[in-house]
Amino acid sequence: MALKVKNNFVRENIEDMEGNVLGEIKFNPKDSRIMSKLSIILKDIQEAVRKINNIKIEEVPEGELETLEDFEKFSEVCNNWNEATNIENSVIEKIINELSEIFGEETILCFTQGTNDLESLMPLIEFVLPYIKQYKQAKVSKYIPSANNDVMD
Repeated sequence: MALKVKNNFVRENIEDMEGNVLGEIKFNPKDSRIMSKLSIILKDIQEAVRKINNIKIEEVPEGELETLEDFEKFSEVCNNWNEATNIENSVIEKIINELSEIFGEETILCFTQGTNDLESLMPLIEFVLPYIKQYKQAKVSKYIPSANNDVMD
């Protein structure tokens, strides 16, 4: 007698713009880690944006650096750019690690190709969200009485 496993996995090929298969995404929409990780990712992005917005980012001064004041101004501008870039890089690395934990490193590499490009992960998130939303709505709707069900019946 074989043990039957109920499989709730969603599987879909990952293709490039020319239709070449790069890999496969496989996930279980009922995996509670997905919604948790996506919530953490959203919070982390919001926090990073807030921090970056609080940094005074200016254009790099043009012209030759001749005085100590010129060098100090240039140094300040570079330090602020560096701080903002470090915040951005660290949050993107964290997001990639969080998503790799759920979907696997190979899957994430299909999207990022090894870069720290948050925008390259948007198709993955946009693909997964409807499945997660559908599952969560179905789960919650079990506990919410419908308009046709009268509690007094």
